[in-house]
Amino acid sequence: MADVVLRVARVVAARNRLLTFPKSEAPTRPSRRSFGASLGTIPDYSGDASKPGMLLAGVRPGGAAALAGIKGGDRILAIGDTELHSVKDLMYVLQSAKPGDEAIAKVERNGKTRMLRFKYQESTRKH
Repeated sequence: MADVVLRVARVVAARNRLLTFPKSEAPTRPSRRSFGASLGTIPDYSGDASKPGMLLAGVRPGGAAALAGIKGGDRILAIGDTELHSVKDLMYVLQSAKPGDEAIAKVERNGKTRMLRFKYQESTRKH
C-alpha cells in the first residue's frame, strides 16, 4: 500500500498543472435513510428514555406535525396502532407511510393525552 501511495505522490508532484476536480451532482437515488413520508418532528435525545413515547425538541414549521398542533415538548406515544418508544419506532412508521396518508398521533402534553390527526407530507430529506 505504501508503494502505491509513493508512486501516486511522485506522479502528482511531477505534474506541471494543478489537479482539478470535476463537479458532479449529488446522487439522486434514495438511501436507506430516506423516507417518502415526513412528519416534520425534531426528536429530543436528552429526554427521559424510561418514559413511554418519543419526546420532541420541536417540529418543523409548516410540517405535518406542526399543522396537526404537535409542539416541541410533546411526547408522541403512538402513531396509529404503533406505539413509539424511540426514534427507531418513528422510522419504522415513516417507512410504511406514503405522502398524503392520514394517521392519528397519540400525544402527551403537560400530563394530558391528545389525539391529533395529521397528513404525512413528502420527505425533503434525500441522501
